[in-house]
Amino acid sequence: MKKVEHKNGISSIVKIVTAVLLVCFLIFAAVDRMNSHLSGVAIKIKTRSDKKQLVTKKDVRYLLKEKLGYDISVASLESIDLYQLESYLEADDRISRAEIFIDKNRKMTIGILQNLPIARLEITGGEDYYLDPNGNRIPINGDIVRVPIVTGHIDPYTSNYRSTKQNNLNYILSVAQKVYDDDFLSALVDQIHVTEDDDIILIPTMGRQHIALGPYENLDDKIYKLKTYYKKGVKNMGLDRFKELNLRYDGQIVGVKKES
Repeated sequence: MKKVEHKNGISSIVKIVTAVLLVCFLIFAAVDRMNSHLSGVAIKIKTRSDKKQLVTKKDVRYLLKEKLGYDISVASLESIDLYQLESYLEADDRISRAEIFIDKNRKMTIGILQNLPIARLEITGGEDYYLDPNGNRIPINGDIVRVPIVTGHIDPYTSNYRSTKQNNLNYILSVAQKVYDDDFLSALVDQIHVTEDDDIILIPTMGRQHIALGPYENLDDKIYKLKTYYKKGVKNMGLDRFKELNLRYDGQIVGVKKES
């Protein structure tokens, strides 16, 4: 009986020692991993359909170096806060979303989803920029993305312009959103011009006429009339019969003929 108890005691001791050694091994492995450095860094940027890039791999590395104070490739696992780095990258106006993970081989993968410009604003005496679908400013640092260009009298961009009705960026954004969301208008509109009276003039990619939308009121109705004209009226009257299509008036399109 005593021999059995003795064997059970030894067995228990062995189990305890084994468990302690396993815990020590796991702690050592975890500490060793945290003190180790990355084995590599891969940056993957989801490209746009036109293959243009607002932000490059070099830009991403620069942003991370700006945050950390050194190149990401020499960072130790212990010093890396993935959530903090993702948030820092997403604070850049060119980046819509960033996801970072480290695999079991200590390789870091950084996935970047670029922001989406819907219009490029040409600022006289200032720095051009894009607007995204939410009306946020995107700086132009890389390739020029082909979107409608906005020219003319453009009010200054401020972080709270959306709450200021008098700022004509609100009207510009509304028109740019309509153009972006509609395949027909996206193919039609090449330029959005703003007059000193805050009227909008669209300049098509084809033909020589201008399309005067006028002030902000009844924008949806004006867009409907414009699409109807191009789908039906152009077949009967031709693309270049008028030098201007005027949609300022309710319920009708006025064509201003060319001078003979």
